[in-house]
Amino acid sequence: MPRPYWRQPQVLHGYVDPTKVEPTGDDAYVLTIGEDSELGQLWGLAVGDEVSFHRQFELSDPPPKLMCFDCRMRTPETLPAGEVLVSNATVDFVATGLVIAGDGINGIKLTGGETPFTSAHVGRIARISGAAAAANNGDFPITAVPKDQASVTYGNVAMIANPDISAAAADTGVTIELLGLWWHVRIFVNGALRCELAEPMHQASPDGVWRTDMAINTSKMYGGQSVNLDVVVSLEATALS
Repeated sequence: MPRPYWRQPQVLHGYVDPTKVEPTGDDAYVLTIGEDSELGQLWGLAVGDEVSFHRQFELSDPPPKLMCFDCRMRTPETLPAGEVLVSNATVDFVATGLVIAGDGINGIKLTGGETPFTSAHVGRIARISGAAAAANNGDFPITAVPKDQASVTYGNVAMIANPDISAAAADTGVTIELLGLWWHVRIFVNGALRCELAEPMHQASPDGVWRTDMAINTSKMYGGQSVNLDVVVSLEATALS
């Protein structure tokens, strides 16, 4: 006996008849990455993760001059933009004893009175440049922002995931930037990149949905040609300041 309709599992991603967007064109279905749900998906993307879909089909004869795509992206309001925390600052790079002498914690301490770090920065990626030692420059996740204790003032110290940090006191001319995040959409035809677009969240105001058109030139292709189409969406860290 079939299960009642309300007990049937809801299809939230893939080639679906959507409930949260209005399809454009002649087709009532859309290819959905993520979930067609107001509640949002139960899984998330980390920086560098990708999701994609693949379609194979034959071009009409004659082929269209352009293959167009209507792209709509609903992104969280908290998707951060990049920002410079300090520029040309004096920084201690500490390989051991960041909070207490001998504690073995790697990190950075601002010595010019700045207190830009907050607990909200934990997990964000800090881009450090201008340090005298090459090992101290690069992109490193912030793992903790200690509270007031000993010689630490909340906001002037950040623990970072840099196992190769080189101890240096009063290193001048250091810039620390928090990387933002953006969605990077790429469209491949028969394995070749033919179209791409990257947009940060702030382009999606005011309703959180980013809408755009993408297109690839198919005028040099021939009718009946087999096409392998891949659309790849990735979450990437980027400097937006």
